[in-house]
Amino acid sequence: MPNIQVVEKSSHAKIAIDEFLRAGFNTDEIHLLTCNSANTINSYENELCSTNFVNPDTNILQVDEDVFFSKMQSFGISKRDAERYKESMDKGSIMVIVSKAV
Repeated sequence: MPNIQVVEKSSHAKIAIDEFLRAGFNTDEIHLLTCNSANTINSYENELCSTNFVNPDTNILQVDEDVFFSKMQSFGISKRDAERYKESMDKGSIMVIVSKAV
């Protein structure tokens, strides 16, 4: 099971990423997931890129609803948990996931 933090703002995502890096995880294992619902992805994309807080090697995954559940399954997240995370994502949350799965 991957380590997951759900955050509300990109600044909180930066804190979560920094915590994972300090805990010994590498950038190949850290995935920042945003969902393309309600056009939130464009604002996240702009904010994430303009603040330049994410290491260039960090995996930023931008998925739409059609891909979300298959991506969660690839991380080993159960359908029930994925549905819970999806509710948060629909409200604009960002997921920071640490996993070797891509």
